[in-house]
Amino acid sequence: MSTPSVCLPPAIVAFALLLACASVTASPADASAATTFQRDLVAILECRADPMTRQTVGKALRAAMYGDAQQRPAHLRGWRFERSGDEDHPVTTLDMPTAVTAQGVTTRRLFIEAGDFSMPINDLQRERIVAAHALRLRSSSLREPFRVWSSPVVAGEAPRPAAVVVRSDGDGYRLGCDLSGEQGDEAAPARRQPVADAHDLAAAAECRASPEALERVEAFWNLALEAGQEAWPAQLQSMASRDSGELYVATLFDPIRIQGVPTRRVALGMGLFAGLMDPGATGQAVSGAGMTAADRSSDGLWEKELSSNQDAGRQVSRSLVVLQRDGVDTLVGCMYGQRVTIDN
Repeated sequence: MSTPSVCLPPAIVAFALLLACASVTASPADASAATTFQRDLVAILECRADPMTRQTVGKALRAAMYGDAQQRPAHLRGWRFERSGDEDHPVTTLDMPTAVTAQGVTTRRLFIEAGDFSMPINDLQRERIVAAHALRLRSSSLREPFRVWSSPVVAGEAPRPAAVVVRSDGDGYRLGCDLSGEQGDEAAPARRQPVADAHDLAAAAECRASPEALERVEAFWNLALEAGQEAWPAQLQSMASRDSGELYVATLFDPIRIQGVPTRRVALGMGLFAGLMDPGATGQAVSGAGMTAADRSSDGLWEKELSSNQDAGRQVSRSLVVLQRDGVDTLVGCMYGQRVTIDN
């Protein structure tokens, strides 16, 4: 037996449709919340947001990610969250139902890592943003991200607002912000300490650095090895390791002169602070260091002890060293050694 059809008057049908539309149409409060959220999100992606704004947006996203999807505010419905990485370095990928535009880049995907929001960009977008913000490339083979384009850091500067930064991400790039100066992370105190300049680096390699200069050289290498590229000393362009990690090589933006030979590469390892040079400069470096054939201790190695001082129960020595390594390169530097002595 079939159910009889019921024909509703047109006015009732129109009213029913109006109710249905009202049930899915955002209220004025929802629309205002959505507008505010998107405005704040764009400010975060453009590195213009204050810490309170980032905290508010981050709290809303965490609630949407871990809470009941049915209880989400209207402007966060349809967002998808995926967590990856390990416990120490988690990364959250956000896929949005509608695109957002920031820094001239339109995307539906965002990333959150260590409190920093970022978005994927391509080669052309990277080139445009790097040029617009006068960012400089710093690269490292020691850890990811291997390439970072950021504003230079000046030793002793006060904490600065968030700054635009581009980081390599596999075959692509992410556009985000450098928050280290604002957040006061572990690199921020070190970056405000005096670090070695060109004179200090050369003096350390020539065995003539003062104790204060050696402290600045130590601060330089601590930042180079432990901090991210955004917190590196301003003159540092790239970092790499050689000889299975026995030697760390820093490439500078501008050359310095060590024993009269210009070089952009300085090295730490094997007991040396040194400049790394082309083998063709070996003779000039030996001469500049005031060494002769009498200082040649073995094939490709010249050594000259300059001083040996007693300090707090330790015998501290400094020796000039020129080491030619199989025609690959030459280390020209200073070997700092110490030996514990026992008073009878």
